[in-house]
Amino acid sequence: MNHTLKVAVLLLLVASFSTAQAAVITGLEPDDYGNGVDISNTVAGTTIITASAIGNLVTGSSVFAVIDSITSTGTKVFGYQSGTGTGTTLANDFVSASLRFDFTPGVNKVTIDVTANDQSNPGQATLTAYNASNVVIGTASTGTMTYDVPITLTVTGVIDHVGLIGNFSTADNLTIPEPATIALLGLGTLTILSRRRRKC
Repeated sequence: MNHTLKVAVLLLLVASFSTAQAAVITGLEPDDYGNGVDISNTVAGTTIITASAIGNLVTGSSVFAVIDSITSTGTKVFGYQSGTGTGTTLANDFVSASLRFDFTPGVNKVTIDVTANDQSNPGQATLTAYNASNVVIGTASTGTMTYDVPITLTVTGVIDHVGLIGNFSTADNLTIPEPATIALLGLGTLTILSRRRRKC
């Protein structure tokens, strides 16, 4: 392969990786599931669990799609099983809630919507990103929110998992980057060009 062709292919690969990393088209939306459905492991490579005790909530328990009137999209949010029934939202009045999202393989961007759901107590939420060594690599916080006005939190980096802590708020519409399929296309182009060169 001549020098000019090598440079062209290298530029194609760089552009492919950049484009693929920027594409946010994979995610987990509670609205895609029925009320009370366990959505802890419904998306390949993404696992959600509760991360702390909240009343009767069991640490490390499943996460569900739960109907709520305060959402960023549709009618459902991430919820947890409290006591013996499913039907409470991720966080309700006077409690804090925590969720953990794990990604295999890791991702480089995570966004999630949070919405204040208590008119008398303005909500707040923080999304924290961790690497595989459990070191914090980024945070995003809402500050004091306005009732029923969604805010999107975003963290970036080489992310192994994230934690979401919400107070007087609901959460839904998780999005993550799709794997670098465009970059794979660029790699395929390089392979084809290399084979053609050997035939010449």
